[in-house]
Amino acid sequence: MEKYRIRLWTALVVLAAGLPLKSAVDDRKADPVVQFYCAQARSVCAEHKPDEQALTYSLTATSYRNKVGERGAIAHVDSAVADFYFSSGTLDSQKTAVSTLKKIADIDFSYPNVFDQDYLFSFYPNDTGGKYLAIGFDTDSAGDPRPVGLAIIDRYEYSLHRLYLFYPHQAGYKRLSRTLHFVKHEGYIFPDSILELATRAGVFSTDHYRLETVISNIKINR
Repeated sequence: MEKYRIRLWTALVVLAAGLPLKSAVDDRKADPVVQFYCAQARSVCAEHKPDEQALTYSLTATSYRNKVGERGAIAHVDSAVADFYFSSGTLDSQKTAVSTLKKIADIDFSYPNVFDQDYLFSFYPNDTGGKYLAIGFDTDSAGDPRPVGLAIIDRYEYSLHRLYLFYPHQAGYKRLSRTLHFVKHEGYIFPDSILELATRAGVFSTDHYRLETVISNIKINR
């Protein structure tokens, strides 16, 4: 289990560094306490996740896309402010107020219910016993395209607080990681900020970028 925890810590490091993660098979069953928290988080996420509840709502997104040049320097910045309208949990339309982004549709508000999948789950070490609990999730195959990473949940309410996702095999990308912070609004869990770090392979060049999105004005139609 110690080797597995080290591997999961490595997953968290590569989220920030954008490095690929080599998968391995853990030969132990998940701790029953881990299983308990995963079961509770799975249920809460399914019950309060807007798209799983076919919710109709709108929100405002303010995004900044930073093109990263050599040595991490910011080479160019684009921005956008737009309203997005979702019907039955699916994006229906959008209204752009201001934008220098070529493709504002690239903004992705979705996130997986990782607790509803057959991941290998483990507590992270050095748990402080505070309000939030960190649970790592990994796959058992190096070729699995699903994201791996770390979920931070409320220890008592079991709702998502933060989600770190690293995509080892995403089509069109050399590297891709996403970090989502969540807020509860009228009983549903919405991301209120999303950070995407990526390296996208092009025909003649490679695009390194940082896309930051802040979400506000969430309105639910009942």
